[in-house]
Amino acid sequence: MTRSEAAKEFGILSREKVDANIKFAEDMELHGKKIQVPCRSGMQEAIFYPAGGKKPAPVIFEIYGGCFSQGYVANNDRMRTRMWESTGCNVIGLDYRKSPDHPYPCGLEDVFDAVCYFHDHADEYGIDRERMATWGHSAGGNFACVLALMAKETGRFSLKAQLLDYPYLDAYIEGIEKTTASIGLTAEVLDAMNDIYADKETRHGKYLSPVYATAEELKGVAPAAIVICGQDPLRMESETMVQHFLDAGVPVLARKFPTASHGFLEHWFFREWYMDTLSPEERAGIPDNIEELAEEGLAFVISAAKYFMEL
Repeated sequence: MTRSEAAKEFGILSREKVDANIKFAEDMELHGKKIQVPCRSGMQEAIFYPAGGKKPAPVIFEIYGGCFSQGYVANNDRMRTRMWESTGCNVIGLDYRKSPDHPYPCGLEDVFDAVCYFHDHADEYGIDRERMATWGHSAGGNFACVLALMAKETGRFSLKAQLLDYPYLDAYIEGIEKTTASIGLTAEVLDAMNDIYADKETRHGKYLSPVYATAEELKGVAPAAIVICGQDPLRMESETMVQHFLDAGVPVLARKFPTASHGFLEHWFFREWYMDTLSPEERAGIPDNIEELAEEGLAFVISAAKYFMEL
């Protein structure tokens, strides 16, 4: 199979997975409220978990992962609920358009526009504009990090923190330079997801691969917390990003989970979708103590959010 054929096949598979994911989520009982958010592309879905108590309250914008081409906003309800209950913040899960039908920068535009909307309607939603944070996983971690860059450069809004779980930060280098794995995020998967998302030259830009942002461009962006998985093709770019943040004087908290595999937080906290249908071969790649790892990982992110948001 040629690389272009592999990309086309991955795109077809991604569409099928999104359709199946949405259907699966139809019967989910959500702790937040679904709302429609106006973006330049039209209305996009969000799930809002309003802060209790004193208002205005800080807000954390959560962005799910899925290779820029898969996933659905309902998936991380359990994780968002834990953040919401633990911090007392408003928490808002954001949906976005996905490749291959909507390649870069479509998804990024959607989450940027959504953050702008809630910033502009802060009074309506009980949001403290001075205490906003992004929180993303994998491809969502890419968006969360890029939004911090965009906040600094556009001045459209400001962020107190960027919370990045095993973020995808380098879409430029070839998959084989990251991994030789035969399951999960293989080199072939990494290349295919890149190929349906953006062309090679575009993927070197900081708004798609923030690991290539210069120290001057990173200087003054929101403080970062990064979860790094030891068994993850993306671990090196996360470690590189930590150093880049430090070189630019950006406060950063990082924790590495040596035995954790990519996606472990989402895999556990939405295990009904991510784990219960795995093949025996795929299940063998998941640590036996994933529950313990996921609980520790989420606890780290929550503590980082509290620290940076001054809760």
